[in-house]
Amino acid sequence: MKITIIGINEITEHILRYIEDIYEDISIYDIQISADLKNKYKSKNNITIIEDNEIEKNLFSISEKAEKLLILTKDDVKNIYFYYKIRNYNNDLKLLVLINDFSLYEIYCE
Repeated sequence: MKITIIGINEITEHILRYIEDIYEDISIYDIQISADLKNKYKSKNNITIIEDNEIEKNLFSISEKAEKLLILTKDDVKNIYFYYKIRNYNNDLKLLVLINDFSLYEIYCE
């Protein structure tokens, strides 16, 4: 199974620890990726880390390659925007979005 993660934040590595043995293909996209993270997962054959400066432009092609998609950027508004943009494009994709701000969660998820 293939899972794609858009964005890196504090919980990304925590999530990777749980899913790295479950999924055979994990792709991580972000605008800027630290060298520490790249080096840490460079030896893992099932994890691909991709630095993409135009994630928003490439959102549909990224989502087409995924069976499941996690949106984990540090910006809640961007997460919600990506969620609805992808959801309108591909309603069948299994999609999970991170929203840290509870007031935003109440507005969009009720």
